[in-house]
Amino acid sequence: MGKYRDKDIYKAFDENPYWDDASKLDVEVSEDGNATKIKGYAMRPKEASPFDFNISKWKKTTKGGKIIKVEAEIIIPILECSDLKNIIIVYDYVSSTLYIRFIKPLNVGDKEYLFNGTKQSS
Repeated sequence: MGKYRDKDIYKAFDENPYWDDASKLDVEVSEDGNATKIKGYAMRPKEASPFDFNISKWKKTTKGGKIIKVEAEIIIPILECSDLKNIIIVYDYVSSTLYIRFIKPLNVGDKEYLFNGTKQSS
């Protein structure tokens, strides 16, 4: 749980004079009952796209009895994100990295968006 920042997204928008606060692009991870809520932005070159997901089931990978990564198995896109497809969400405990990838259908064809961020200290 907490905030995650993709340094590439942050840098791209922090250098943009029309964007007042690049930290608004941080991804928020929280618990919502029995689900994990993940909300934020992913990016492709020169463009960010919002996402809002509820994850109700995770597949755990263990090594030496410790969880080293989890991959979302049941992902529910929330309202305006219902058109997103091929959604992949992985959290790596070793590097504290959150990886999100999805395809967004656009008029010019399907486009891939990525978020690859690390946990921010509180």
